[in-house]
This record gives sequence, C-alpha cells and structure tokens, in this order.
Amino acid sequence: MGEPKLDAHQKYTPEEYLTLEAESQEKWEFFDGQITAMSGGTRNHAVISLNAGIALGNGLRDRDCTPFGSELKVYAEAANAYLYPDAMVVCGAEQLQAGRNDVLMNPTLIVEVLSPSTMQYDFVKKYDRYKRMPSLREYVLISQDQPRVEVRSSVDDWGQIRTYEGLDSVAIFSSLSLQIPLTELYRRVTFEG
Repeated sequence: MGEPKLDAHQKYTPEEYLTLEAESQEKWEFFDGQITAMSGGTRNHAVISLNAGIALGNGLRDRDCTPFGSELKVYAEAANAYLYPDAMVVCGAEQLQAGRNDVLMNPTLIVEVLSPSTMQYDFVKKYDRYKRMPSLREYVLISQDQPRVEVRSSVDDWGQIRTYEGLDSVAIFSSLSLQIPLTELYRRVTFEG
C-alpha cells in the first residue's frame, strides 16, 4: 500500500485526519478541517527539544508528572485541533482520547522550540489553539538562535509572560514548581554568528 495522499488544500473531518495520518510517514497537524505538514527541524532544534525533555524528566523524577517528547499529539477540543508539541508534561493522571493511545487531552505544560519557518505559527496560531485547553497552565517558547526562553502562563487569562535571556538565566516553570538553568536547555547547542 502506498503513502496516503494528504492534501493541505482539502477539508478533512477529524476522523479522516486521524486515519490518514496514522498511515502516513509524515506528521500532520489538524485545525478545523485544514491540515499542515510538520517540517523537519535543524540540529539545534533537535538538541534543544531533547535537552528540554531530559531537563523536565530529571526535574520531575519523583513527582506525579510525566514528560513526553514530540511523538504524541494533543487534542485541543475547544479549538478542534490536533497538534504536535516539541515536548510536554502531564501532571496527575494522563487522559488519552477515547480509543487512541497517541493523543493526550490534558497537558499541564507545552514546549515549542522556535524555528524561523514556524515562529509565527508557534507564537500566534498554535498558542491560540493550545490556550483553549483547560488543563494547560504554561506554554514555553524556546529560541534556537539565542539563549532565550519565554514562558506564557494561564494566570490572569494568559496575561502573564516571563522572559529569560542569557545562559546565566534560570527559567521558572511555576505550574511544575520547577527551575531549569538555560545552560541545561542549550547544552551542546552552537549559535551562528
């Protein structure tokens, strides 16, 4: 059987999307009938994503919170969107979508590593979809071009934004009662220029 033909210009139902994406070698995100192919990342993107997962895992080792990498998608029901975060954490019992083992419904914290090609998408569109998830407490944006982390919090209706810049900074994730030095997130990352 050949690769399924997903067309970014066609409208899909959530069920069609899930079926076709399961048969595809590529990852696709879904929003209100439209699909978007997930592009490959850079070396820095891959290293930072892995570092974030490791740092979250180490920091939450003895807590009732589970970190995940980019292989699971989340379903933002209020936005009718299936999205792939670069990393995420679920605190408490994990809620999977009924009949599925690849869709989480209740992330506490979501991490996106910013790429030049997806920066606007992550800053605006994904953020708008993610923040409609009742369980989500923090949305974390990590730059791959400079040591910079932005943490958006659900406090005050998503009005609280904290920015950490420089390798001497320590990012605070209030929803997890966790602090992570930026040196851990940027370990083995080479900045250009």
